[in-house]
Amino acid sequence: MKHLLLFLLLPALSFAQVKSKKVTPSQAKQTTVVATTDGFSVSGAIAGLADGEVKITTTQGDKTIASGTAKAGVFSVAGKLDEPGLYWITLGKEQPQYVFLENAPIKISGTQKDIKNIQIEGSPSHNDFKQFRQKFDPLFAALNAIAFQMQQTGEDKKPALMQQYNTALSALNNAVGDFITARPASYVSVFLLSVTKQMNENIDDLETRFNTLNPAVKASVMGKDLESYIGFARIGAIGSKAL
Repeated sequence: MKHLLLFLLLPALSFAQVKSKKVTPSQAKQTTVVATTDGFSVSGAIAGLADGEVKITTTQGDKTIASGTAKAGVFSVAGKLDEPGLYWITLGKEQPQYVFLENAPIKISGTQKDIKNIQIEGSPSHNDFKQFRQKFDPLFAALNAIAFQMQQTGEDKKPALMQQYNTALSALNNAVGDFITARPASYVSVFLLSVTKQMNENIDDLETRFNTLNPAVKASVMGKDLESYIGFARIGAIGSKAL
């Protein structure tokens, strides 16, 4: 029951920005994501896009990490990251779109009329992010729908809804396990564990999944934050048992 309010407040993509952190050469060799010394380049052609600024910003704090200009729908921006992470890309006055960015040549194509479905190619991390959205957006939506019903319905109907909620929550946690198992070297995997950590009350399960991740992914900023969370959760669990 304690997770219900969280899901009502958590849209499917209300995610924290991954902070920057340098990855050592030895760590970089242990992951499928290739961190190049040349940084990233994002070039695109969007039919019907008005001339204007193109910028890539953090999802929290709106810090610009790269910017350029679109002319006749064509644009190019470049920069360098310490590790892959989730960012916004804003094309002129259009609605910002998510891009799981990494140091690689990335190409974007599409149309202004269908800006929500632009194609982003060249980033293995973004490919994983697309798989994440396809799988988990519906699961988050289902949980939110049940939670909303429980907030609005009478007490007599809540037991049945709670059973539905627990079933949906179990399905989500099982899907998390499947995603992590299939992608231990993906930065999207540690991202997934981070945004769903409070949905899994089994700290042993969370720690086991975290430990299956590639060493470089575990050493990322988000990985270190998650490791700290697990440590504090264990202390809390021990304290609860002592009481």
